[in-house]
Amino acid sequence: MSLITTLYPWNDTAAPADITKPGDFLGAWDQKSVHAGASAKRLSAAPEQGQKTKTKAWTAIPNTQTKSLGIVQYLSSPLWGQAQVTGNWLLAFSLRLPEATAQVVWSCLLWLSLVQSNGTNRTTIFNLAVVGATSRTGTGQVTCYNASLAGANFTPVENDYLCLEVGLTLTNDSGGDVTPTASEYSQGLTDISSDNAAASDAQARIVSPAGLYVKEEFGLLLGSPVPPESTLRDTSTRVGLLAPQAAGGVPVGRLSGLHEGHQKPGGN
Repeated sequence: MSLITTLYPWNDTAAPADITKPGDFLGAWDQKSVHAGASAKRLSAAPEQGQKTKTKAWTAIPNTQTKSLGIVQYLSSPLWGQAQVTGNWLLAFSLRLPEATAQVVWSCLLWLSLVQSNGTNRTTIFNLAVVGATSRTGTGQVTCYNASLAGANFTPVENDYLCLEVGLTLTNDSGGDVTPTASEYSQGLTDISSDNAAASDAQARIVSPAGLYVKEEFGLLLGSPVPPESTLRDTSTRVGLLAPQAAGGVPVGRLSGLHEGHQKPGGN
C-alpha cells in the first residue's frame, strides 16, 4: 500500500482486475469509444516510458452542432478509506484533432469521480470540465494543462477507486458534416508543464490536492489488515511511498514478505 498524489493513465494496460468496473463511461458523453467498462485502461501511480495513444473514427457531426467525445476511461487500484480530500488538482493531458479548422474547434474535457466498490459512482469530482484553452484550431498533437483546477470534495471509503475519463468537445460550423478522428496520448517521457504546446512524447498525469492511500501499487501488499493512520502527515505533491506501520514499527509490506519494487501489471 502506498500514499499517492500523482496518477498516470496507461493506454496499453487493462484496468486492475480486482475491481468491479462500471458498465460504461460514467460521464454524459454524446459519443463514446469502446475503451471503457470491461475495456477500461489503468490509472497507475507509476509513470511509463514511451507514448501510447487511443483513437477512434467517430460518427459524423452535423453543421452547427456541438458534441462531446469520450475517448478513454481509466480506473485506479482500490483505495483505503480516509479523511475528506479538498483542494485544487493539477491536470495534464495531450490530444489531437486532425480535422480542426477555424470553423471546427475543440476543447479538452475531463471527467473524474470516486467510484464505489460495486462500480457505481459515489462522488463526481470533475463533470466534463474543460482543461486548458477553448476553441482550439490546430491539427497537431498539443497539450491540455491546468496547474490548479478546483474539484469537488470527496471522502474515499475502503475499496472505492478513481475513474478518469478523457475526451473533447467539438463545435462544427464548417457548413457541412465533419467526421472527427480524435486521439488521446499518454505514457510519454516529456513532462507537460504548459498548455496548448506542441507535443510528441507527452506524459499525461493528474495530481491530487492530498495524498491518497492506494492499496496496491509498486508491488505492495493488497488488502493488508492494518489500515493507514487516520491523519495524513504528508500531503505534498510528490509521489510518496509510505507503508503503514504495524506493531513494532515494521512496515506492513515487509511483514507480508512482498517485494516493494515496482512491478508492471499485465494487460492489453
